[in-house]
Amino acid sequence: TLPQVGGTAYLAQIVDAIVTRLSGNTPASTRVYASRVHPLTTAELPAWRVFADEETIVTQTVHFPAVLEHALSVQCDGYVQANSSVDDAMHAMAEQALIALYDTLAHLTLGITNLSVNAPQRIEREVVNEGQANLGRIGLSLLLRYRTAQNDPATII
Repeated sequence: TLPQVGGTAYLAQIVDAIVTRLSGNTPASTRVYASRVHPLTTAELPAWRVFADEETIVTQTVHFPAVLEHALSVQCDGYVQANSSVDDAMHAMAEQALIALYDTLAHLTLGITNLSVNAPQRIEREVVNEGQANLGRIGLSLLLRYRTAQNDPATII
């Protein structure tokens, strides 16, 4: 189980585990940031931003403390800059990220007991023209499932 440090300690641990898997394993090298607002300059591209997005919770039992099943969406946004092949650069980022996250059965838990990383839920693409260069964003939406107790939301069971 995870250390009991506040109600969202496991969220930081999950995001950090994904950052670790991506770091050094994609064209972004070690430019992988655990924040949706980390400022990026074109000199820092390619890069990833990883953050917890949406979370749904379903009560699994009626007794106290109830067991809660969480479905957490973690967003991995990859940013690239290219003059003509921005699509190729985005696809390379996504391909290498998916390999880093799903290449072995052990990676499907991110090293966290009782955590399941499902297949990617969605891949989004966006291109913006900036002068001669194109800036691209490829977003991978990952779904992770785990359970907590109603009276102990900081510990995955």
